[in-house]
Amino acid sequence: MPHRLLLSAATAGLLLAPSLLGQRVVVVDANNGPGTNHTTLAAAFADLQADDFVVVRAGNYDGAHVSTPHSFCLVGEGNPTVTPPAGSFTSTVEIAMWGGAHQRVSIRGMTFLSQTTAQWALAAVTFWNHWPAPTVHLEDCTVDSNSPLADRVSLVAQSVGLTAQRCDLGTTQVVDSMATFVDCTITGDDLSSYQGATQRAQTAIDVLRSTVWFVDCTVAAGDSNLVYAEPASCIGSTDYSNSITSHVYVCGNTTLRADQSPNPVWPVPYVFQNYAPWYAPGTIEYESSVVMLPTPGQGIASGGLLLTQRSIVCAEGSPAPLGGSFTTTVHGDANEIAFAFASMSTQPVSVLGTPLLLDLATAVPIGFAVTDGNGDAAFPVVINNVATLRGLVVEVTGGRLTSTGALELTNPVAGLVH
Repeated sequence: MPHRLLLSAATAGLLLAPSLLGQRVVVVDANNGPGTNHTTLAAAFADLQADDFVVVRAGNYDGAHVSTPHSFCLVGEGNPTVTPPAGSFTSTVEIAMWGGAHQRVSIRGMTFLSQTTAQWALAAVTFWNHWPAPTVHLEDCTVDSNSPLADRVSLVAQSVGLTAQRCDLGTTQVVDSMATFVDCTITGDDLSSYQGATQRAQTAIDVLRSTVWFVDCTVAAGDSNLVYAEPASCIGSTDYSNSITSHVYVCGNTTLRADQSPNPVWPVPYVFQNYAPWYAPGTIEYESSVVMLPTPGQGIASGGLLLTQRSIVCAEGSPAPLGGSFTTTVHGDANEIAFAFASMSTQPVSVLGTPLLLDLATAVPIGFAVTDGNGDAAFPVVINNVATLRGLVVEVTGGRLTSTGALELTNPVAGLVH
C-alpha cells in the first residue's frame, strides 16, 4: 500500500503561506463572455502583472509573444487552441523570461500548434546558458505542428528549468537546460516523400548541453518509410562542447523507438544518436525496465556516448486540484528508504550533483517511507480548498537511501494548484 501521512504543521503553514495575496485572476475569452478581461492573448500579455492567474476559456486564439520578469500561470478551460496569426513565421507563443531564478511560468490544459517550417509552437527561453535559471511547468498540454512542409518543430526550452507532465509533444529541443518529462508522449513526424516534397522523418527530441529525465514516457522517432532521406534517431545529442555535456536519465516504464524503416542508402540511426561525437561524450543512464525499439539491425547508442544500465530513482506527480491533494510517487528498488521534500517557491540549485527546483530556504519534508514490493512510495500533500491558493506550484524532489548507504535524488516534479 502507498505510504500515507499527515501533514506536519510546517507543511500546512507552507500551503497557507500568503505568497499569492493580491494575485489577480485574469479571464481571456475569445467570445467575450461574462467576466472577460481580454479577448486575446496579446492583450493579456501586454497587461501582465506579477503572479497573474490567467484563465483562458475554450476557443481559438492567435499566438503572442511576451518578454517578462514576472511569474504567472496560463490555465485553459475546455482546452483552448493557440495557432500563429495569419502570415506569421515566428513562434506561435514565445515566453522570454528574465526575472531570475525565482521566476516560474506554469501552463495547464492548453494546445499550442505551429503551421510552417521550423516554427516553434511554444518557445520558453532566457537567452543565457547558466544555472540557476527561470523555470517552466507544463501539464496536460498538447504542443505540436501542423506544417505541411519539412522540419516540423513543436517545443523548445532554452536555458530554463522545465517540468512537463502528462503532455503530448511533437519534435522537442532542450538547449542548455534542465528538463524532466513525466508521463509524456514525444513524437517525431514520419517522412512523406521528402526530396522535393513534404516532410522528413524527425528525431523525437534533441538534447543539447542539458540534463534530462524521461519517466514513464513514450518517445518515438518518425519513420522514413524507406524513402531516400536522412533517417531519425529517437533521442539526439549535439553538445558542441568539451566543457558542458548532456546527461540523460531514462526511468520506469519508458519506451524509446527509433526509425523503423530507414532508406538503406543512409547510415542506420540509433536510439541514442550523438551528432557531434568528436566532442566530449554525453552520458546516458537507463533502467532495465525501459523498452528499446532500435532500428532493425542497429544498436542502441552511437559512438561518442557513455551508456550505463542501472537502477535509477525517479518521481512522478499527480494533478493538484483545490480540495484534493498533490501526490508524489518516488520509485526505486523494493524495501529502500524513500523520502520527499516540497517547497512553494522555485530556486534552482544543485545538490549531490542533481539539479533541483526547490527553494531550500522554504523546503520541508513531506514524508519518509519504505518502498513497497514494486519499489514505490507515495507522498501526498493536501491542498486546502481556498481559492487564493490557485496558481501556487508545489515543487517536490524525492530520493532514496540504498542498501549500500548511498543517497540518490530524483528528478524534480511539480503540481499547479488549480
